[in-house]
Amino acid sequence: MGRKTAKHVPRNQKKYWRKISTQDIEDRLEDVRVQEMTGGRRADQPDHVLYHIDNELPLGAKSPSAEETEYTAPILRSTGKKRQQLDLNNLNTYKILQPHSSVLPPAVDARPTKNPSSKRTKRLVETQEIVETRRAATKKYQTAIKQRSEAFEKTALDKAGKIELDDPHVSQGYDLWNMRDEKKEKVRSAVGSDMASYMEQIYQTYDWKVPKHITKKPTKLPAIETPLPGTSYNPTFDDHQGLLQKAVEVELEKERKELKLLRNLPKPLTQSAAEPIKQSYLKEMSAGIFDDDIENEQANDKNSFFGLNSVSIGKPVTVDTKTVAQRNKEKLRKIKDAEAKAAKEKRIQDNKFFRLKSIRKEITKESLEQQARDKKRKIEYENREKFGTKKFGRYKFEDADLDLNLSEDITGNLRTMKAEGNLLHDRFKSLQKRNIIESRIRAKPTKTKVKRYEKRSVREVGHRLNHPGVHIPHGVQYKTPHNLPDEYADHPLYPPIRPKYPPGSWGSMDPKKAWMHFELGEKHYRHLKSVKERLTIMAYQNMICYYDKLDVEQINSKLIWMLTGRPRSPRSLPFYKHITQTHVTDELPKFYEQMDVESLLNYVKPILIDRILTDEYAQKDDIPLEDMYDKGDYKVSSIMNEKKLKIDQQRTTNTLTKMIRTIINVLAEHKPHLRQALVGSDVPIEAWWSLNTNGSKYDRAKWHHDSDTTSFQFRDKAAVQVKTDKPLKSIVDPNSSLCQTPVPFCPYQAPSFKVFTDRYLPMQIPGHWHGEGHDFNLLSIYSMDSIYQHDSYFNEDELLPSLMSWIVNAGHAELLAQAYYLGFSMWREPTYPLIAQTIVSNRRQWIFGVYQLNTIAHFKPRDAYTTSNICWVSPIMNLYERIENGELVNFNDDVLRHLLRFILNEPVEQPDWNLRPYVDDLTNLDERYKKFIRNLYEVVKLEKQDSREHHRWARVHHDTTVFNRRYAMMTTLFKDIVFDNYPREWYGRTLEKIERKKNMPLFKEYDLLLPVTR
Repeated sequence: MGRKTAKHVPRNQKKYWRKISTQDIEDRLEDVRVQEMTGGRRADQPDHVLYHIDNELPLGAKSPSAEETEYTAPILRSTGKKRQQLDLNNLNTYKILQPHSSVLPPAVDARPTKNPSSKRTKRLVETQEIVETRRAATKKYQTAIKQRSEAFEKTALDKAGKIELDDPHVSQGYDLWNMRDEKKEKVRSAVGSDMASYMEQIYQTYDWKVPKHITKKPTKLPAIETPLPGTSYNPTFDDHQGLLQKAVEVELEKERKELKLLRNLPKPLTQSAAEPIKQSYLKEMSAGIFDDDIENEQANDKNSFFGLNSVSIGKPVTVDTKTVAQRNKEKLRKIKDAEAKAAKEKRIQDNKFFRLKSIRKEITKESLEQQARDKKRKIEYENREKFGTKKFGRYKFEDADLDLNLSEDITGNLRTMKAEGNLLHDRFKSLQKRNIIESRIRAKPTKTKVKRYEKRSVREVGHRLNHPGVHIPHGVQYKTPHNLPDEYADHPLYPPIRPKYPPGSWGSMDPKKAWMHFELGEKHYRHLKSVKERLTIMAYQNMICYYDKLDVEQINSKLIWMLTGRPRSPRSLPFYKHITQTHVTDELPKFYEQMDVESLLNYVKPILIDRILTDEYAQKDDIPLEDMYDKGDYKVSSIMNEKKLKIDQQRTTNTLTKMIRTIINVLAEHKPHLRQALVGSDVPIEAWWSLNTNGSKYDRAKWHHDSDTTSFQFRDKAAVQVKTDKPLKSIVDPNSSLCQTPVPFCPYQAPSFKVFTDRYLPMQIPGHWHGEGHDFNLLSIYSMDSIYQHDSYFNEDELLPSLMSWIVNAGHAELLAQAYYLGFSMWREPTYPLIAQTIVSNRRQWIFGVYQLNTIAHFKPRDAYTTSNICWVSPIMNLYERIENGELVNFNDDVLRHLLRFILNEPVEQPDWNLRPYVDDLTNLDERYKKFIRNLYEVVKLEKQDSREHHRWARVHHDTTVFNRRYAMMTTLFKDIVFDNYPREWYGRTLEKIERKKNMPLFKEYDLLLPVTR
């Protein structure tokens, strides 16, 4: 039968094409290729290349002479003669084998010549030189060893020849140092076996191996390490801050290890998880006590035995059978799944085959990475062997604590320096670190526990509690307590009734909230002995703990309304007057007009004009790098305006600082209070306070203690600030009618004036940290250039009210932070008024303001205020109109006159004033408590806040959890002080957990004779 073919199959496919042999075409192409390789195609070559004329003689014939070659007669051959002899060296068959192609024969050495300047050639030459050097060194070393052994043997023989033995049994020809067997036999035959053994024992030499560590140090660490620069008795600020940062990192690393250990430990049982265990424990311990329960259980068991209580609660069991069609479908589905799986595996395998190049690259990359890791591991191992500390004993080496002094302890001289550390302890740790001795710890003295017991004769057995009205069960005996009376009192005694409101003015505040505020203030001043503790607790109380969607504990700061010096909205003066409780007047006090500064004005004026002109011409615009190379006409206007604003602000700050320093240096010769004044630039000003809402609905930034109050935080920078150690005298009496003028109420909320909330740590900074001295401010100047950033919001008639709002806000915040540093707070009003002199300027325009702080208890309602703060503001004045031809045009002496009056306002200290009435004397405190106070305040100082401005559309996230962790760490390190002096809500998260575990009830505290209460 023939091959069956498929019917109705299209014949245009490749497998149905007719197969035709192409061997002749391939042979022709191969012949052409051979011709081209052997001199070119035969059809293209001339005849003299393809053919030649054979003029040679027949085989065996002699070559004709020169004469015969001129004319050669034809040779007549006869058939009878013999043929000539063949010349085997000149056969045509050999000539055919000679190459006649135009292609040159290949060279003998087809390898490319070496380039002497290439890297590979140089590397081969260097490798050959190294090999030859090693061979020479090895040969030289072997020759030296051979010569040394021969010389040693010769020396030994010479010494043996010179030894004269006194023993007559030993011949003079005995060689003691010869170790050859033949000579040993000769000696043994000459002196005898016993004497030979004795001589070998006496004169035997030993080749002791010297240990390697005899001449090698156990470590390459120096015996005396160079101390850090921050440990100097008078270090620089950066070195000291670096040392403090290193100490903080060490403590954080210890905390991290402790938290890691706590995470790995099993978590304690919660109350809900421990409840079944308690119930089972109670049930087991009370088994057999109640007979009724036992009878009921027996009855239930009996009923269950007879099937009275047996009820099936499960679903009925049903068996589903499949049809033949369902089974076939399932079988086909399994077959298809198997085929798809096999096809997928084949496809993956094929893809791997086509990925050989990428796989090779991956393998190469992994090998390079592995080599880099091995190299790094080898370097680490070598460094560990050279500089590491090994473990010889039971304990692991731990570095000693850093010896450091805090900023308060640095005095700048060796005489008053507080010594830290111990030389003996330092040397002991150095020996351990350099692997000279093993790591050790101080052995704890063990004391035998004293067993205390009560004598039988002293025990009080059988006494009953004889207090009237107490029921004593039969058969139960108790000891008689000594603190209870035996009889009732004649007249009942009751505790005193607390008044409705605590001492002070509280207005319409809820009595419960009034007592809450009063007790909170009493608790602050009773438990916290220093200002630094109060500032830290104020920041810690603003932390909030909540749980996210995954029930993970999160800690962050609460929301606060963020304020800056410059207002962001026009017509905002009523709002700032309301939140600061300030009454504003549009003229300076008459007090300044009484000061005569005309003589000093004529003396200072030319110096100041020269300084202004010098700074204006000396300061040049810094051309950015992108403007230097970008010559395009298009530039973003907002970016250029921002750059110009920053440059103008820096110019203003530099000019104002130099002006104030010049005036103070000139006047310090005649004014003693200016000699001790401190001048700073770009000084941060921050203040926090709580404000009563007075019925207004503030949905955000509510204070955690009182929902009717909200919190504000002021943040700004003063361009120049002058500080003294004495306060300025008050302008008006706090009890005067001007200070008792009520401040109008502003019904609008903060967002209406572009004031928004953010999570921030409450801070009080009047320009310096607490404890640095010079707690009173003489003068503060702010740069006005930043207000033009919002010039689209301000008209010409709205500029003065906006600047007045700036002076009110900045003066209040500066004095509020200063009051907290002096010991006052929202619960303790200042006992004397505080004065601040504030100036806002942009070098040309000046506005002066004086602020008197009388009250800071803003958390009380409006009807509780007995006094208000006062602010005096001058109109805007121009120091000069413009600079033309190196001169100031229309210089205004009134501006310079006001400036001199502000600087010459001498601070005085009234004899009846106690500047810090609520600050305790800390001289008698324990040194450990003082250290705890310093470290606690360092937690607040180390908190890095964000310096960007706060906008609604640019949210700023602060890492305030760092403060919480540091506070918890510090309170845990000084937990003995915290347990003795602080209430529980100030413990910190770590101590709270410890205290919660300590007070958690245990199972053994349950009494089975008492009823269980839930």
